[in-house]
Amino acid sequence: RETTPRQSRIQKNPYAVDRPAFVAPRVPRACNVNPGRYHLSLRRGAGSRGWISLTGVMRSELPEIPSLSFGVRTRMKLGLINSAWVQAGQPTSFGLRKTKELGFDTVDIFVDPLDVDVKERRLIKDECDRLGLPIVSLCCVAVGLIDFNPSVQRFHVDRVKAYLDLAYEYQAENVLLVLGEYVWNQEVISPTEQWRTGVRNCQLLGDHASGLGLKIALELEPFKLSLLNSVDNMVRFIDDCGHEAIRANIDISHLVLAGEPPEAIRRLRDKAIHVHISDC
Repeated sequence: RETTPRQSRIQKNPYAVDRPAFVAPRVPRACNVNPGRYHLSLRRGAGSRGWISLTGVMRSELPEIPSLSFGVRTRMKLGLINSAWVQAGQPTSFGLRKTKELGFDTVDIFVDPLDVDVKERRLIKDECDRLGLPIVSLCCVAVGLIDFNPSVQRFHVDRVKAYLDLAYEYQAENVLLVLGEYVWNQEVISPTEQWRTGVRNCQLLGDHASGLGLKIALELEPFKLSLLNSVDNMVRFIDDCGHEAIRANIDISHLVLAGEPPEAIRRLRDKAIHVHISDC
């Protein structure tokens, strides 16, 4: 089909997809990710909290695409994160209902269990069940996990555990976790010590996740001082954790911003369980 100038610009990005029809990005076949538990997310614009959680290919009328498991062909599902509707100024039920009406198969939830009240907490699950909209992932930013203050670390460990508990309650599959950055330009607190702190706390959280049958998907952030700002760092961190529940999220836009080539995804073979795709 003909492409507009906007679509042509998008397609020059080796990771990019064309919207509104979803076209699978080219990814290395060597990436071995279980297609039954592999999820994609599409973020809409740089800095936006409203990513489209691509837990697959759009609809049944689209052709089959190669999965990331040695060329096995499979159909994935397409989901949307509920925070995409925040700017609409509408209640939670509106966003979930529209998500289903638009044809999405699943939903990711961006809600803090320490802030949400019991009515909203219950409403999310009940509405998703009523709509037949499974919850796949909860998103959590917990930069205090690598703070140098033990009291701050303990708070954030407990906070992430609350996310995991809510993910279990929602019958989700994972919690997407953002760890944060090194402090004071790595000049006051040893970066090695912050790294070890992150590994130790993630191992604790991995134990909690495993007990609930969940996994944690770590986010790669393309910023100079981010703990996990490259594929090499992601691989090393997961290896240092040595925990089956601690896995990787492949954020395509973050990989581009970090200067990672498409073939770098091969390094995440057997480590990735979730993906974000963006056209930014």
